[in-house]
This record gives sequence, C-alpha cells and structure tokens, in this order.
Amino acid sequence: MLTTPSIPQPLPLDRKYKDAFFSYCKTQGIRASLITFLISYLSTTIFILRITSLKGLLWTFFQQKVFITSLLFTIIITGLGFLRFTQTSVWRPKYLSAGTEIIAAFRNQDYYIMTTCYALAGITMVRLCFTTLLEESYTSHWFTYPPGHRAYARELNKENLFITFYGLLLGIGFSLQCIIEEKNILRISPIQQPKGAALKASMSTLIHSSWKYAGKMLVISYILFIFFNGMIYYMVAPFIGLFWSSLLVTPVVRFRWYDLYLMIRMMMTGSFVTFGWEIGNRVFDVVFAVIPNISLMSTQPNACLLDGLRNKDNLSWIRSTAYGELALLATKEPDRRISLFLDTSHDFTSSAWKSLSQECMLTLNTLRQRLNDEYMDKKTLEQQKQQLSFSQNGGTERHFTSIQRVTLQDDDMLVNDDDDDDLNSRRLDDRTPELFLSQMQMTDASIQHTPWATTKHLPDDKWVTLPRELVRKGIHKITQSNFVRNLMVVTIDQKTRAHFSNTPDLIYAIQALGSLTAASLKEDPYGYVQHDIPNVLDTLLGTLMDVEHFIQAPPKSYQSLPHLTIGPVLWTEPNAVIRALNDAIFEITTTFKEYMNRIKVQKKYQARLRTYI
Repeated sequence: MLTTPSIPQPLPLDRKYKDAFFSYCKTQGIRASLITFLISYLSTTIFILRITSLKGLLWTFFQQKVFITSLLFTIIITGLGFLRFTQTSVWRPKYLSAGTEIIAAFRNQDYYIMTTCYALAGITMVRLCFTTLLEESYTSHWFTYPPGHRAYARELNKENLFITFYGLLLGIGFSLQCIIEEKNILRISPIQQPKGAALKASMSTLIHSSWKYAGKMLVISYILFIFFNGMIYYMVAPFIGLFWSSLLVTPVVRFRWYDLYLMIRMMMTGSFVTFGWEIGNRVFDVVFAVIPNISLMSTQPNACLLDGLRNKDNLSWIRSTAYGELALLATKEPDRRISLFLDTSHDFTSSAWKSLSQECMLTLNTLRQRLNDEYMDKKTLEQQKQQLSFSQNGGTERHFTSIQRVTLQDDDMLVNDDDDDDLNSRRLDDRTPELFLSQMQMTDASIQHTPWATTKHLPDDKWVTLPRELVRKGIHKITQSNFVRNLMVVTIDQKTRAHFSNTPDLIYAIQALGSLTAASLKEDPYGYVQHDIPNVLDTLLGTLMDVEHFIQAPPKSYQSLPHLTIGPVLWTEPNAVIRALNDAIFEITTTFKEYMNRIKVQKKYQARLRTYI
C-alpha cells in the first residue's frame, strides 16, 4: 500500500527575538558598568590629586579610598542606569495638547521612582565625597553641643543639614532635567562613531555642563536654606528625636552664611557627582543607542527577526530594534541579504522575503488607515466597525428588540431641588406620610408641607461645607484661567504629529522595503522579489500620496484648530516619512529603470510613478 510522504514542517524557533534581545542587553550592561568604573576611577584620582611630591602623585592611583569610592559610585550609577533601561523606548505616543502631556507626566509613576532614586543617590554620593575623598568633618557628626547649656543637650549640625539638603536638591533637579530632555527616549544616530571616540568627543561638554549645573543648584540651595532653614530644622528635628533624646527643638548655634571654604567644597563635590551622572547617561547612550544584529544569536536568523517584528509586548524597544536591524541588513549587509532571498520553504510557497515585506507593508498600511479614518465622521466609522465585527462573527447578524426597562439612578429623586425640572430629576408623589399620620392630621395643610413630609433635607451647616466650597471654587478658577485653558488647547500641529509617533519604525520599514527590492536585481537568484515589486510600489506610493494629502488638505475637523506657532511650520515627523518614501521609490525606479515599462501599478498611482522615471 502506497503512502504519501509526510510534508516536513518548519523547525520550531530555537530562540525568540525577545530572549536574544535581553541576553544582548545583559552583555552590554556589563560592558557599560566596566566602562563606567574605569572612567569613575580616573576621575576620582584626578579629583583628589595633590601635586606636592612625586611620591604622593604616584601613590594617589593606588589609594584604597579611590578604589572604594569609585566602586560605590559605579554601583549607584549602574543602578540608575538599570532604572533608565526599564523606562527606555525608541519612541513614545504624542499628546494632543501641552496640558495633557503635563498631566500624563504627573501621573507617570516611573518619573516619581526616578526622582526618588536620584534624590537618594544625590544625598549618598555627596556625603560620601565629603567623608572619604575630602576627609572633612562637616558630615562626621549629626549633632553639635551648644556651650552654656546643660550636659548632653545637643542640636542638629546645620552644616551637615545644609550639605544633605544640597545633595537632595542636586538629585531632584537632575532627574527633572532628564525628564524634560526625555532621556528615556533612545535616539539612534544613523552614523555610528566608535565608542571610544564618542566618549572622548563629549568629555569636555560633560565637564562644563556638570560645573554649570552644580553651581546653579548651589545658589538655589543656598537661597532656599536662608529663607527656610528654620522650617527645615523643625521638620527634621522631631524625626531625629524619635531615635536620639536630649535634642533641642530650637537651634542655638546659627549657620555660618559666609563660610567660603564650605561653599567651595560643596561646589567641587556637586560638580564631581553630577559628572558621574552625566557619564552614566553618556555611556548608556553610546552602548545601547546602536542597531545590533540580535537575530544572529539564533540558528534561524530570519525567523528570529520575523518574531521580533511581530512582537506585541509593552516594551516597544524590542520591535523598534527588529525594524532597525532589518533596515541595517537591507542597506549595508549584502551577505545577509543573499541568505534572506535564499530562505524559502521546501515547496516554494513561502519565503523570508515574503513574510518580512508583509510586516513592513502592514506597518505602512496601518499609518494609512489612521490617516484615512480622520476624514470619516463618527457615524461612518461606527458602521465600519460593525461591518468588521459582522464579518468576524461569520456573517451572522443578531437582532435585538427594544425592551422597556427600569433604570436605577444614583440620585435620590425625592430630595432634589425644586428648580430641577428636567426628566431625570422629576419630582415624585410621595405618600409615605399617610402611613404615620391620621386623617385629621392629613387635612391640615400646614402639616402636609412640613419638611419631613416632603422628604426635603435641611441644608448643612455653612461652616462645615465652607472648606469644600472654597476648594471647589479654587479649582474652578484655576481651570478657567487663561493660562490653563491655553495649555489644554488642541492644536493642529500636535494632533497631526500624534499620528506619526512611531516615526522610527516607519522609516526603518520604508528603508527595508526600498533597499531589499533594489538589491534583489542582482542578489535574488529565484526572482521572488520581482513578482512583488508592484505591491511594494503600490504601498510606498499610496503611503506617500496619503501623507502628502493629509498635510496639504487636512480633514475639516483639523482646519478649525489653531496652530502652535504663528507663521509657516515644518512638521518634522511627517516630512521625515515623506523624504524616506521618496528615497525608497527613487532607489527602486533607478535600479529597475530598464524594466519599469513591465511593472504595472494601480492606475491611481501611475501618474505619480512617472515623475520618478
């Protein structure tokens, strides 16, 4: 009896793109920590360097406090770098107004965690510098014993308190600066420098910015401590008093406001600590702001790369890295392009090119759908969603009859005010007093209209409701102020840019489609790509025309929106996508110039295609 041979199934993916990505990040994290330790060791040595003798100069490199301080600094900076890693992405959604962006920032728990960590790091690192490197006595004692008081009476050391306050503000200010500069957005440069050259080129800038920032925060801390030193002391003293007794509630020894020696030491320490944070961020950017070949860590690189493109996790960094790797493969790695074109199934029904190109075109078609939806009204969109759900349910339509139901509302309809005459607050006929009153009492009109008979609540005490009314009126005035209303205004600029939030993924997908299609002329031995050239051109041309139409003739709902600035505005994200589309189409038409008369695109794109030939 003859049996049909079993069709061999494709091998299961030995390693997912997500697992390979985290393995790569772990290796890069160790490398970044070593680089940070080396720079921290050199900067610590220079910080305490004293040119008194040749022996002392050489011994500075081998002092124990240099190694310990550098190691502790590296551990703290590495922890802050790991915190940044958990919050990093290549792009983030854009908001429709400045007010919503501010509200989203205040509601973001990651920002509070980062600010807290930087505040604790600032206090720890500043005090560590004073204790180990500078060997000063300012932070050696928390208490001072004022003269002329009874034995064991003590008060808080205000110099120590001021140094701690400075470290606190130094960390909080630096975290706010990172939030404003959007350090959690990883900006990958198309031109990659060697890591050593990139760090060396930015060293002078980091030193200058560290001194500048530390000086500003010292001035701010000094001014705040002048005006609020008593309040700070009264806030800290009760907490310290829980652990140590005999603590004076009111300080006796005043703070020396003209201690120039202390100010210079604080300036040096603040600059050194800030430089460590700047170095940590710079090393993070140099090590991670690259496009690695993650898929080569798998024995099936093309299938692993496809798994990265289809990744649906909350960490968008993984999917953006996969698109970047595909664009890098398409533009600069001919050997991997050839292996991609040769990667087909045993029956030639599917190929790596087909799967990868479909994912890229799906990303572009998603953008086109977002733009086209803006031209439709809500009713049309709702009908389309119903049709889509109808088709997904197998074409079975369900009919629901309208049934009269009793709706329960949260409001007590019997105790509403008399001026509420709408349908939802219609007064009901309350006859419950008949249960408790006799017939003689019911005939008395004065009793029928008593407050308890009509279930009207007596007004609350005005002194009880006064704080609540003040808060309500205050919030109402703030929300109705011109400044707040201007922040909440939705502009056409921000609403347009919101559709192009994933610009890096769009550009990578466009570059991959254009470069792979153009390279297939000489590197695709089976000619599979040539069969898909019309589909690729249709997608690229359709995306280009939709984006240009959206910018030149926005929907009616956009035309009434104000502009963010006065005068002509060039939107960065849409124009970057347009430029990438033009480059990709021009690359394809230039490569297949002799064969363009055989490539048939849709009629609505033929006129635009002729402009590239």
